[in-house]
Amino acid sequence: MRQSIVPIRRFLPILGVGLAAVGAHAQDAPPSLSPLAPPPEGAVSATLTSAKTRWYFGEPLLVQFNLTNKSDSPVTYTDDDDSSFRFRSIRFRVQATDEYGRHVLPDTDYIRMGYAQKLPHKILAPGQTLTRNLRPLEYIQLSTPGRYTFRVTHDLGWNGPLFERETSETKHFNFDVHFKDIPPPSYVYPGDLADWKSPIAQIEVELVMPDTSHARQIFADAVDKCDAATSGNRPIPPHEIPSPADFAHPVYLSCMKEYLLGLKNPALGQLTYPSPFFEAITQTPAIDAIRALIELADFKSASGKNVRLLAARCLYTRLPGSQPINSPRISYRTIPGWDDSLAPAVRKLAAELASLPESATDSRQDSEYALILHPSLPQLGAKILDYFDTRYRPVMTSPPASQDIP
Repeated sequence: MRQSIVPIRRFLPILGVGLAAVGAHAQDAPPSLSPLAPPPEGAVSATLTSAKTRWYFGEPLLVQFNLTNKSDSPVTYTDDDDSSFRFRSIRFRVQATDEYGRHVLPDTDYIRMGYAQKLPHKILAPGQTLTRNLRPLEYIQLSTPGRYTFRVTHDLGWNGPLFERETSETKHFNFDVHFKDIPPPSYVYPGDLADWKSPIAQIEVELVMPDTSHARQIFADAVDKCDAATSGNRPIPPHEIPSPADFAHPVYLSCMKEYLLGLKNPALGQLTYPSPFFEAITQTPAIDAIRALIELADFKSASGKNVRLLAARCLYTRLPGSQPINSPRISYRTIPGWDDSLAPAVRKLAAELASLPESATDSRQDSEYALILHPSLPQLGAKILDYFDTRYRPVMTSPPASQDIP
């Protein structure tokens, strides 16, 4: 059995969500293993800013978390240097409420989480501001248009060992260790805890669902930026590359499927990152999303080999209760949309995939990360068949029309 520890550098995507500092000029202080003492009350403040307050679903919604030292003394903090991760940082916590005060469900799918590590302590000088970019939709399950208030906080090293964990000098990454403390869907927002020591910032935004024509325009612009970033023809700021959460809506399914079916056997790495569209289909809470993955996984064109491979990988994650390879304690988050009527088509496809010769697929044998999280087509086919034979239980009554407001 292959080990479940992989070099962290192989885990890095080509393009990431920008969490880079903007104009903070923070200085590194000597590292320390002792807990950080928070600054005095009122010494720091936090605000959220954004380029606009009205966003269409599909646009790369980005907000800036600004931490300002208002005191006359330096403030010591810790911060993940994870600017190259497309995954959300677990040291940020995001809460959203609609205009009626109802809470939006958090997204606790561990596979899209970043990791937390303890880095050298940093110093924010008096009067200076530290800015971090984040995508709030990566942290919540939001698919309903409306006005929302985002509340964001960061532990900053002031809130105990749960929020600040060591990584080894070799930068190896154990999924079970680092994801075991991810909170369940019912978790309490840490900013509401009496002993939470970090400031909380909030911003109000309006989210609008585009019509079909407008959605195609937004999608075409996103494809242009993804293609430019992949080819290197022109520089594209990381925050302009769309997140899967931006496109995880039924209005974009036909656009994404047409785009992926039209690809001419691109490199697998180029498809995985920065293209967010496979994962966006996977996250879309609709039965048509699963049908799209079945169609893509059954795409037999020689030029679409890698499209088929990635679609099959995504299809496996949509099976209710499916588990990442080598992580039997953890299940993928069940996304609404599965229906038992899909089972025969998925089983038939899986049997076909399992019968393929290993040499006929591109399984990226050079990457331990790929083998752990993303097996080849024959391996996936066998895994899906095993799922139906040993784990699958007819589930589910029809889910509510909207899953994002409890």
